Parts: sequence; C-alpha cells; structure tokens
Amino acid sequence: MSDCTCGVGGDSDEHYDRIRDIDSEIQRLRYSESHTNVKSEVISLYSAKIEITDCLGGDTTQIEEILEEYQNAPGIKYSTQWSSSTSWDGSSHGVNKR
Repeated sequence: MSDCTCGVGGDSDEHYDRIRDIDSEIQRLRYSESHTNVKSEVISLYSAKIEITDCLGGDTTQIEEILEEYQNAPGIKYSTQWSSSTSWDGSSHGVNKR
C-alpha cells in the first residue's frame, strides 16, 4: 500500500490489525472508565478507524454514524443501567452483589 493516506503504512493486514487494536481499545475504555473521562479519546479512536477504513477503500458510513451517536450521547451511570428491572439482583451475570 504505497499510497497509504492514514499513516499506518505497510500492507492491508497491518491496517486490519490496527483496526482490531482500535476496536479493542474502544471497548476497554468504554467499559472500564467513565464516559466523561474517555470521551475525547474514544472519539479520536473512532476518527482514526474511519481514516484507516477509508484508506483501505471501505465504506465508513456505519462507523461515522456510530461516532456521531457517541459524540451526542450523554454518559450512563452504572447504577442506572438496570433501573428498568428493579427485582434483578445481578446473580446470573457475575455482577457485584450487595
């Protein structure tokens, strides 16, 4: 890929490896840190993923939609995630019990 525009360089396998790394990092950040602490970093990672996908000639529409949705989403407090199920105690999912 001599005409690489995203800065990853190398062949397409390196680009796909970088996309997988970005996906893993986004997932790790979103589920281990608060939304306000990681929002700018996650947005940056989504932007890099869009750039790499575009460099590969792929369709970036879905990634752009996810990025836009993420940018506009308020953070969700962990304590409110299960509010619709007041009787649920978390026992079947390995969640910390109280």
